[in-house]
Amino acid sequence: MLTNNKDAGIIDTDFKFGTSDQHYYYAGGQRRAQDMKWRLKIRVLKLAKDLFGEKSQVRIEKEEWISPGPLEAFAAVPSNGYLEKAILYRIGRLIELEKKLNSQ
Repeated sequence: MLTNNKDAGIIDTDFKFGTSDQHYYYAGGQRRAQDMKWRLKIRVLKLAKDLFGEKSQVRIEKEEWISPGPLEAFAAVPSNGYLEKAILYRIGRLIELEKKLNSQ
């Protein structure tokens, strides 16, 4: 974790390195996967209480960079949003389970 401040509702991860599904080719025709790196920024904002209880807003951002070639710097690319949606789904499921356990 790069930043973990539960009181402020901020979680920033370190960079995770890997390879993408895109490739580039060397002069001899050798194919190599492009290097990539990504990290997550998670923000939780507590909103005002209402008749149904306390509400919060969760924001998840995935920053993704890909290297166009072995001698070039990383360039930012947009995320497809699948990881963010999966994490929000899992958080929602945990909240639902917590509510069911507390209601019994």
